[in-house]
Amino acid sequence: MDEQSVGPRIVHLVSGEDIIGTVYPIVGGYKIADPISVALTPAPDGRGVRISIVPLRPYAKEIDSMVISEDHVIFMAELSEQMLSSYKAYTSNIVIPEAPALSSLLS
Repeated sequence: MDEQSVGPRIVHLVSGEDIIGTVYPIVGGYKIADPISVALTPAPDGRGVRISIVPLRPYAKEIDSMVISEDHVIFMAELSEQMLSSYKAYTSNIVIPEAPALSSLLS
Protein backbone atom coordinates (compact mmCIF):
# COMPACT_ATOMS: atom_id res chain seq x y z
CA MET A 1 0.00 0.00 0.00
CA ASP A 2 1.35 3.43 -0.97
CA GLU A 3 1.82 6.06 1.69
CA GLN A 4 -0.71 8.90 1.48
CA SER A 5 0.56 12.39 2.23
CA VAL A 6 -1.58 14.92 4.05
CA GLY A 7 0.62 17.55 2.39
CA PRO A 8 3.11 20.05 3.73
CA ARG A 9 2.40 20.88 7.38
CA ILE A 10 3.91 22.65 10.36
CA VAL A 11 4.56 19.98 13.00
CA HIS A 12 4.88 21.48 16.48
CA LEU A 13 6.79 19.18 18.85
CA VAL A 14 6.75 18.85 22.64
CA SER A 15 10.31 20.26 22.59
CA GLY A 16 8.92 23.55 21.24
CA GLU A 17 10.47 23.00 17.81
CA ASP A 18 8.51 23.52 14.63
CA ILE A 19 9.37 21.28 11.69
CA ILE A 20 7.90 21.89 8.27
CA GLY A 21 7.64 19.02 5.81
CA THR A 22 5.38 16.77 3.80
CA VAL A 23 3.61 14.58 6.35
CA TYR A 24 2.75 10.90 5.88
CA PRO A 25 0.78 9.30 8.75
CA ILE A 26 2.25 5.91 9.74
CA VAL A 27 1.47 3.51 12.58
CA GLY A 28 2.46 5.24 15.84
CA GLY A 29 3.65 8.47 14.28
CA TYR A 30 4.48 10.43 11.17
CA LYS A 31 7.05 10.28 8.41
CA ILE A 32 8.15 13.78 7.47
CA ALA A 33 9.65 14.12 3.99
CA ASP A 34 11.85 17.10 3.02
CA PRO A 35 11.93 18.45 6.59
CA ILE A 36 13.06 22.02 7.19
CA SER A 37 13.10 24.43 10.09
CA VAL A 38 12.37 28.12 10.36
CA ALA A 39 14.46 30.82 11.99
CA LEU A 40 12.85 33.92 13.43
CA THR A 41 14.99 37.05 13.70
CA PRO A 42 14.03 40.61 14.57
CA ALA A 43 13.27 42.80 11.55
CA PRO A 44 15.96 45.43 10.84
CA ASP A 45 13.58 48.26 11.72
CA GLY A 46 12.80 46.60 15.07
CA ARG A 47 9.16 46.03 14.17
CA GLY A 48 8.06 42.45 13.73
CA VAL A 49 10.18 39.46 12.80
CA ARG A 50 11.86 38.09 9.72
CA ILE A 51 11.17 34.44 8.87
CA SER A 52 13.89 32.40 7.17
CA ILE A 53 13.82 28.82 5.95
CA VAL A 54 16.84 26.82 7.07
CA PRO A 55 17.92 23.20 6.78
CA LEU A 56 16.70 21.05 9.66
CA ARG A 57 20.28 20.44 10.80
CA PRO A 58 22.67 22.68 8.85
CA TYR A 59 25.70 20.83 10.23
CA ALA A 60 24.52 17.41 8.97
CA LYS A 61 24.21 15.92 5.53
CA GLU A 62 20.86 16.52 3.91
CA ILE A 63 18.00 14.79 5.73
CA ASP A 64 15.53 13.43 3.17
CA SER A 65 12.98 12.21 5.71
CA MET A 66 12.47 11.44 9.37
CA VAL A 67 10.01 9.60 11.60
CA ILE A 68 8.45 11.27 14.62
CA SER A 69 6.45 9.42 17.27
CA GLU A 70 2.90 10.67 17.69
CA ASP A 71 3.73 11.13 21.41
CA HIS A 72 6.13 13.95 20.45
CA VAL A 73 3.66 15.93 18.33
CA ILE A 74 1.49 18.56 20.00
CA PHE A 75 -0.25 19.77 16.84
CA MET A 76 -0.02 20.08 13.08
CA ALA A 77 -1.21 23.01 10.99
CA GLU A 78 -1.49 23.92 7.34
CA LEU A 79 1.02 26.41 5.97
CA SER A 80 0.05 29.93 4.95
CA GLU A 81 0.05 30.50 1.18
CA GLN A 82 3.31 32.48 1.43
CA MET A 83 5.06 29.82 3.51
CA LEU A 84 3.76 27.03 1.26
CA SER A 85 5.15 28.83 -1.78
CA SER A 86 8.50 29.37 -0.02
CA TYR A 87 8.63 25.73 1.12
CA LYS A 88 7.95 24.46 -2.40
CA ALA A 89 10.63 26.76 -3.85
CA TYR A 90 13.14 25.70 -1.17
CA THR A 91 12.59 21.96 -1.58
CA SER A 92 12.31 22.03 -5.37
CA ASN A 93 15.19 21.65 -7.80
CA ILE A 94 13.60 24.26 -10.02
CA VAL A 95 15.19 27.70 -9.86
CA ILE A 96 12.57 30.43 -9.98
CA PRO A 97 14.04 33.83 -10.98
CA GLU A 98 13.00 36.85 -8.99
CA ALA A 99 10.71 39.27 -10.77
CA PRO A 100 12.21 42.70 -11.36
CA ALA A 101 10.87 45.58 -9.31
CA LEU A 102 8.04 47.42 -11.05
CA SER A 103 10.05 50.66 -10.98
CA SER A 104 12.75 49.05 -13.15
CA LEU A 105 10.16 48.24 -15.82
CA LEU A 106 9.13 51.88 -16.08
CA SER A 107 12.59 53.31 -16.73
